[in-house]
Amino acid sequence: MATTDKELTPADVTLEVDGTLFSCVRSALAIESPYFEAMFSNNFAERNKTVIEIQGLDAATMKFILQWLDDSTAIFKLQCVEVLAVLQAAAMLQFQRLQQMCEDVMVQRWLSPESCLMTAATADRLSLAKLYNKASALALWQFCEVRNTQEFLDLPLSRLEQYLKQDALSLGSSEDEFQVFEAICWWLEHKMVERKSDTLKALSCVRMNFISVSDIQTMFNYACIENREDAQDLLRCILCIKEERQFAILHQSPEQDMEPFKSLVGEKTISCSSKAPPAVDSIDKASIKHKLEVLPEAEPVKVCVMDTASVQIESEAEKLIEEFSEATVKMSRDILAQPSRQVATVPCVIGHYKVENNSGPDEENSSPSHDHAKKNKKEKARNMLPYVFYWNPNRSEKLLPLMPLDKLDQGPTEPIGYAVLSKGQELYVVGGEYLIGYGDWNRSVLKYNAWSESWTFETSLAVPRRHHSVVCIDDDMYVVGGSGKFRVILDSVDRYNFTSRTWYKCAPLPSALYSAAACVHNNLVYVISCRVFCYNPKTDNWVTLNDVQLPSGTSYNTALTHGNFIYLTGLYSEDLVRFDPEKDKCVKLVGRFQYTAGNVCLVGDKIYSFPEHNECPCVEVYNIRKNTFEVLFTGSPSSARISFKKLARHCFPLVLYETLWRGP
Repeated sequence: MATTDKELTPADVTLEVDGTLFSCVRSALAIESPYFEAMFSNNFAERNKTVIEIQGLDAATMKFILQWLDDSTAIFKLQCVEVLAVLQAAAMLQFQRLQQMCEDVMVQRWLSPESCLMTAATADRLSLAKLYNKASALALWQFCEVRNTQEFLDLPLSRLEQYLKQDALSLGSSEDEFQVFEAICWWLEHKMVERKSDTLKALSCVRMNFISVSDIQTMFNYACIENREDAQDLLRCILCIKEERQFAILHQSPEQDMEPFKSLVGEKTISCSSKAPPAVDSIDKASIKHKLEVLPEAEPVKVCVMDTASVQIESEAEKLIEEFSEATVKMSRDILAQPSRQVATVPCVIGHYKVENNSGPDEENSSPSHDHAKKNKKEKARNMLPYVFYWNPNRSEKLLPLMPLDKLDQGPTEPIGYAVLSKGQELYVVGGEYLIGYGDWNRSVLKYNAWSESWTFETSLAVPRRHHSVVCIDDDMYVVGGSGKFRVILDSVDRYNFTSRTWYKCAPLPSALYSAAACVHNNLVYVISCRVFCYNPKTDNWVTLNDVQLPSGTSYNTALTHGNFIYLTGLYSEDLVRFDPEKDKCVKLVGRFQYTAGNVCLVGDKIYSFPEHNECPCVEVYNIRKNTFEVLFTGSPSSARISFKKLARHCFPLVLYETLWRGP
């Protein structure tokens, strides 16, 4: 019997579920479920019945729901599949609190590469958008593990296509598209006879433009391809188009380096097992990928640098039409037209949200130490809450709030000069000093996970510092320079490994720096202030690039890397400049933002700036590909409660789970 007080409240209704009878209390059901509340209080036939049949769920699930009415902690004793079953029943019977608990338990305890596809399917059926987005995001991030699960092998074709065609599908550090082909082969071979007719549709999910010719040749060795003549024709057609494009590249310019492509002629097929991608030379593969990325998306390239080249390209195109059906040629070109996979990020900025507070200071929370200077600072800070805002390029018409940085308000004041670092869906807040001159340091490194929406303590700084620079290479975070105890400018550099959670000392900077621009370019750390310093992690050595001349009197606080260039902005300047550290002797002006560029970050091919104008927040963007500047948003007086004045260098790209999955 489910009741909040079994002795005082007798059962007054019986629920029949799958042939099993359950004695219940109407009021207990009605309190938790609008479904039962309506059933027992309105003009429904069940209102006066003593036995009510409930269809659409099993007795075991109903038994648990009634137990949960007495003990809500029972949810934590269930396994993953059981939680999903209860979630469906809770949604059907409108046990809203139980439904929310099921969602929370799934995310916090059970959502994994093994369960994410099943969870996404369940959430989709129940129209649970948040759980669906989180499960789908995990499936994208953990593809390398998900593809080895039974849930992946059991996907229907429609969901397989929807999954593997996502731009944000993460291929791991290797970024090897061949993994997608292998996963498709495993899926086809799991039900070879039943899925034989699905081969071409499944292969259309592979972005062949980013797989080398030798790897495509290897595909003919797989059983699911050997047994399908149409699949072999598709791959042969793709090979012809790719080889034709590579021929066009070879004749674009006599000075162009042709060596990476010479080995493609007559290249031998690489043998491989059915469970592992073939080994491909990384240098050749990278150069091939780079060459192919600059090509038009669908049509073969025709270059008229040499008459013989033009004639041969045209003859190849004619041969293509003669050898393959029109449908095969079209499908091949559509497959090759797909862009490279890229995890979607959004530009974020830390600002302050102005809060009206007429109630006066809270004496209980005021700091009793460091005399009244610190107390006054905290009282002023109460009206300026640190907040993360973001701009969604696909949907935004204004700045959107993401989350309060409440962890920063747990100290005596908000720390000054802390640094932020984004790493995928994780945001790190590093160091800072609570009040300059009092020796009260924030030595914590705090981590926010945008997927779990939770804060955790990562580590403590090896050396307390503020106004330092932070960059990341693979699984290592480098904390560079800054101002330390007694306001001493630091030349020290510390490296933190996220896997081992260990700090290591690095070679010091050539000279002490603080608030310097820093970035990672070609796996080297560049630090730019009045001079350009370059650090090689492999040799633990700094060099000064004396050949690169910076304008005198200019201070740069942000460095962004894109292609061959490092882009720089300054806190008090509208200028955007860039230089190629391997070629250029000086920085070159790209153009100017309309307002000062104190907070900037790079997302894809765009540099976003978050300035203020007339005390209102603004958003500007520079499109690198188009070489254009644009003001995207200018705040009105109603948005003046958002301020970017207090901070700089707190702009970053972040992966948000709700923006990853494209389509239904």
